Amino acid sequence: MAPPLPEPGSAGGFFLLKGSFSFPLSPKCLLIGGHMIRVHTGEKPYCCDQCGRSFSQLGNYKSHLRIHTGEKPFQCELCKKSFSISKTYKQHIHTHTGEKPYNCKECGKSFGRLSNYIRHLRIHTGEQPFSCDQCGKCFNSSYSYNRHLRVHTGEKPYWCSHCKRLFTRSQSLKTHHIDFPVRVLFT
Repeated sequence: MAPPLPEPGSAGGFFLLKGSFSFPLSPKCLLIGGHMIRVHTGEKPYCCDQCGRSFSQLGNYKSHLRIHTGEKPFQCELCKKSFSISKTYKQHIHTHTGEKPYNCKECGKSFGRLSNYIRHLRIHTGEQPFSCDQCGKCFNSSYSYNRHLRVHTGEKPYWCSHCKRLFTRSQSLKTHHIDFPVRVLFT
């Protein structure tokens, strides 16, 4: 049986009750109470009307909306490149400073982005946490996994503005653009 809830501000503190678990919370934790509940239940109450993607946190939802509006409020003072998400802007700064705070203890390689460091560590561990439900192929990054899914869906999100040809990978489009002037001359 869960303990009775004490009055807010009493010496007894607070408890977050969920299923058969109770978590002691300090008054400071009440500020993130909604966060605690959503993280542990998987609830995502903020849904994008434009693409259907859902979020557990209001801040992440608001940042996502900038993808659709094109708003990029974070601008690099050095190169004037703009970003829609603060975290992406902060990671970009490393390209100018050369700072690479994430160091691999296995091989000594350094990274400016935490996500690249984590993906790199999987080379050493052999971990491939992303698995395709359709063919069983496994991947060490969500990027590689999502790129692979296009094989099954037929999605080709990259297109040439000159000839309207579609591509599944951005690199294929870049290669096409390099070769494009030659093709125009000989067709």
